[in-house]
Amino acid sequence: MQLDFLLSQENAGLLDPVYNHKQICELLVQEGEAQTIAQFRQQSRILDTLSPEHISELRCIFLNSLNRSLYNFILFTWDISLSSCCFQNKAMTHAFSTREVFEEAGAEIIRTYSRCLKDYSSNQVYIAKALGYINEHLDEDLSLSSVARHIFISPCYLCKIFKPLTGQTFVSYVNSQRINLAKRLLLSTNLKIDDIAAACGFHTASYFSTLFRKHNGVSPAIFRSQGRKSVSTAS
Repeated sequence: MQLDFLLSQENAGLLDPVYNHKQICELLVQEGEAQTIAQFRQQSRILDTLSPEHISELRCIFLNSLNRSLYNFILFTWDISLSSCCFQNKAMTHAFSTREVFEEAGAEIIRTYSRCLKDYSSNQVYIAKALGYINEHLDEDLSLSSVARHIFISPCYLCKIFKPLTGQTFVSYVNSQRINLAKRLLLSTNLKIDDIAAACGFHTASYFSTLFRKHNGVSPAIFRSQGRKSVSTAS
């Protein structure tokens, strides 16, 4: 049996186990890596019946497809991009001459995604704690070190995971939350600009005004005035 024969339209269905890894993907997130690896080994045995003379090439195709399927399944199911994991696994998708080496490579691909998912889950917990602490202490001196200390991880590790999971750097997030708080205070209180700056954790009113203008295009005073005019007009 030639590989070209498998690729013909009437026999294309024979390649479904080579490309369709839906069950493997679902098992990884529902049952864990042990059962997923068992399913992978069972599904990959079909390669032995397809084209023995092209078994090495088929194994390569299988592993490439498995790697991309796991990446895409996790991306579209949870909006989690494990691109570094996918790239790392690319090194394990070349041709394998023996079943033992091939199966170990496939098992390691699955283990890698499993580890990445566990790390991501743990990191989500850290980020949730960090964001909660930040939002409750906006009027205080919030440094990367101080926040990391309160959630019991190193500043370097918090810096590493913060932007991939929030889409912002630590400083950008803190500043945006402080500006949002300032906007609420400007519209809902009669506090002076200096007092609002202090209540939002800014050391000087001038820096607060500069950053506020950068975020909103107007000074705090004009923002307050425009906001109150809008409320007055609406009423």
